[in-house]
Amino acid sequence: YGFCSPESSLLMLYDPEQFVENGIDCPKEHPAHAKWKAETAGASPEVKKGEIGEPKTEEQMKVVSRLAEVLKSYVQTPIPPQASEEQRRQEEQQRRQQASEEQRRPLGQQRRQQASEEQRRQEE
Repeated sequence: YGFCSPESSLLMLYDPEQFVENGIDCPKEHPAHAKWKAETAGASPEVKKGEIGEPKTEEQMKVVSRLAEVLKSYVQTPIPPQASEEQRRQEEQQRRQQASEEQRRPLGQQRRQQASEEQRRQEE
């Protein structure tokens, strides 16, 4: 049909049962419409509470309420002013110093361990 992509899917429905299984109304132009209409006559559609587009369950409403409160507080919280260029430079310099100190520590520990191993070998 020329419109499918990795982000879409195509559902081919031929039999009235397929329309019923997928909860889709059969178009009047479809060859299976008369049989589908006879099968679904008098049947009320099954409403699954909590499904997408359907009424929410009590548990879902609690989650929605909590999310609404979080969103409300987020929107009401003022955005902090951006740091000045000098503050950003200082913070970056501090991060670099911390990183270099962390790199030096393991090397020093490694050297001490190597030295103690050499001492043991010499003593043997």
